[in-house]
Amino acid sequence: MNPTRRSVLSAAIAMPTLAAARPVLAQAPFAVPAFYPADYAAMVEAARKEGRVSIYTSTDSAQAQGLLEAFKAAHPMIVVDWNDLGTNGSFNRVISEAAANQVGSDLVWTSAMDQLLSLVERGLTQPYRSPEIVHLPAWASYRDHAYGTTVEPAAVLFNKTLMPENTVPKSHAELLAMLRDRRTELRGKVGTFDPEKSGTGFLYHTAVQRNVPEFWEIIKAFGAAGGKVYSSSGQMREKAVSGEHALLFNVIGSYAMEWVRHSQNIGVAFLADYVPAFSRVAIIPKGAPHPNAGKIFLDFMLSLAGQKLMSERQVPSVRSDVEGPMSLGGITRLVGGKLQVIPVNAETASYLETRTRVEFIREWRRALQG
Repeated sequence: MNPTRRSVLSAAIAMPTLAAARPVLAQAPFAVPAFYPADYAAMVEAARKEGRVSIYTSTDSAQAQGLLEAFKAAHPMIVVDWNDLGTNGSFNRVISEAAANQVGSDLVWTSAMDQLLSLVERGLTQPYRSPEIVHLPAWASYRDHAYGTTVEPAAVLFNKTLMPENTVPKSHAELLAMLRDRRTELRGKVGTFDPEKSGTGFLYHTAVQRNVPEFWEIIKAFGAAGGKVYSSSGQMREKAVSGEHALLFNVIGSYAMEWVRHSQNIGVAFLADYVPAFSRVAIIPKGAPHPNAGKIFLDFMLSLAGQKLMSERQVPSVRSDVEGPMSLGGITRLVGGKLQVIPVNAETASYLETRTRVEFIREWRRALQG
């Protein structure tokens, strides 16, 4: 999630290598599912006339590659403008553009659920009832303004050389004991998200704080051990792979599971007593310049085909009819059955209220200082 990264994917995404690999898919026209509204084809045509969909996101284009390629194959007349701005970058951009009456995005899709839900509460989004809502869990949509698209547990990322698997903590109590008992050995070698700079970090940490009694003791022990905080997932991956860090907690599980497939010296685990899971939330901003294209992309992302494509990239599906290890059932089994999904609702939005946020950050800073 690089906040400065911006990539535009147009019809040129169907490069020779892609065309050769998927000749049938590249030419297949979009077929409106039978259960979609009767006027959906008209919306598709309107989207094609708009010709572009601008997306602000915290998901890098590599993880979304399969989804983007398939969308372009189905809708070759729609240019996808993919802006990887990170969680806070996407959130702040939407607010500033709304204030200036210069809305630039048609869809915002990030892992900071509370941020996007707060946009709904501020009246900065527009309603759209996706026909795919019938296939989503009840907790995965809010007032037809916000949709959960994934189920992504908090994970522990560790360096196998510095932290053999049999020494990795399996609960929050064990994490606390490790930070206290091995403080000298681990000094400067443990890390996590910075809740001040990362929307995902704030979401994960506040969820654990509400459900794990020893949370503040963990943060105190973390601070005493010289723990480091980071604003992005990529930074944490680098620290684990390089061996600068032995362990990082409250890492995005879907990213961690993808990383371990490509780096043999790192592993992933879960604190099984309580495993919070966020859902990457999608909203359509009020005043979106290409609203029909935004709706079409949202529906594609929530569709069975779109969800399967994301699950193939280690992005766990929110739908119950997707099977395999990256399904809702598969993730629940993987983490030991204690998965607690953070719902897409008004309560989650309330975590970002100024007073709540200020109080949490104040206590966080105090705990880090011991």
